[in-house]
Amino acid sequence: MNKRFRKLMASLVALLMTFSFITASAVAADKGPAIDRSQITVNQGISDFVTRLYDICLGRTPDPTGFKTWTEQLSNGENTGVGCAYGFIFSNEFQNKNVSNDQYIELMYNCFFGRASDPDGKANWLSAMNSGMTREELFLGFANSVEFFNLCKTYGITAGCHVLGKDYQKVAKINLFVERLYNIILSRPCDQAGMIDWSTRLANKEISGAQAAYGFIFSDEYRNKNRSDSDFLEDLYLAFMGRASDPTGKVNWQAALNNGSTDRDIFNGFTGSQEFIAICNDYGIDKGGDITSGQTSARAGRSNPTATTQPEPTATTAPTATPEPTATSTPTPEPTSEPTPSVGYATIKVKMIITLYSEDEDGNVDLYDVTEYANFEYYTNSYHTTELSAYYLVDMDSISNWVENYSSEYAGYSASEVEIVSFNN
Repeated sequence: MNKRFRKLMASLVALLMTFSFITASAVAADKGPAIDRSQITVNQGISDFVTRLYDICLGRTPDPTGFKTWTEQLSNGENTGVGCAYGFIFSNEFQNKNVSNDQYIELMYNCFFGRASDPDGKANWLSAMNSGMTREELFLGFANSVEFFNLCKTYGITAGCHVLGKDYQKVAKINLFVERLYNIILSRPCDQAGMIDWSTRLANKEISGAQAAYGFIFSDEYRNKNRSDSDFLEDLYLAFMGRASDPTGKVNWQAALNNGSTDRDIFNGFTGSQEFIAICNDYGIDKGGDITSGQTSARAGRSNPTATTQPEPTATTAPTATPEPTATSTPTPEPTSEPTPSVGYATIKVKMIITLYSEDEDGNVDLYDVTEYANFEYYTNSYHTTELSAYYLVDMDSISNWVENYSSEYAGYSASEVEIVSFNN
């Protein structure tokens, strides 16, 4: 299958999932009242989740060794719902069943939606597979669905997500790294869109562990928490060293803030620590270098001093020398609401290859591409000064809205089909 056709199949996944979402409620209504799982304990939820995978995917009761392995992985935070499902569905035992495409799709509905298929949805998936969609691509559509994300919540486990063509065990670890950032830095569970976005970029090595962490610490959501110096430092200790502060180290970091170090200086000190390098290694992620561009303040109301004094290193907080990131690995900070002399609006001309579809009365889907150009205006600051960094300004939601207005036959597109044509700051 050539690369272009695979991109079209990825677009079709989005279309088919949208159709399945619409029909899900109607089909579920025929099944009677849902089971209330709100009072089920985490351990019981994990046991039930693993048991249902054995039942649905392998058609048997769990064997003691396998059951112990899967439940321990979930209990110890070493795997995700998607990772476990992949392990079952792409296991030798399942592959040896030689199920048909029809049977495979039905199993996907049961496994990820917790219900039987609806006739129209199943017909569309089957048509896509007969046209070349692989089983992994179909797995991606179901595994990264809202239904499965919410289903995992009822079992008390992290859903995670799948990244096409990547080792599922490595992706599961990346999923858990992302979940950890949400829990510690933003004090909330990960949302599905965030899980897919951050995990995909980390798995594809588009960003490093430090750059991902920068996106969280310097986000508007964290800024709006209005953390004090003391709270800010405790957040950094927990996120990047996996522990509470030690008295001597915290005094040194506080002194650095008092003497003019920026939040970004302190951030780089923590992400350069051996502790954070070890955390990234545990999750199979490249820590990356210091962040040298972008916002310097992570908290509302804090000024952006020019001094960059670092604290005297202690045995547990000494930053390590790391290479500066290249231009292609710049993080994605959210725009600051505090104006600076170079703040303004940038006009970006975007080229979009839009995948459209038409369907005949027999349900056959015909896909084709059209190329369109549109101008978008984005808030910018001194960080976004080049055409390359303009990629990080593109708001996919605004492009999506433009495409939806362009044609009622909108099928979908991926970020790889969006190109920056020009950038005027």
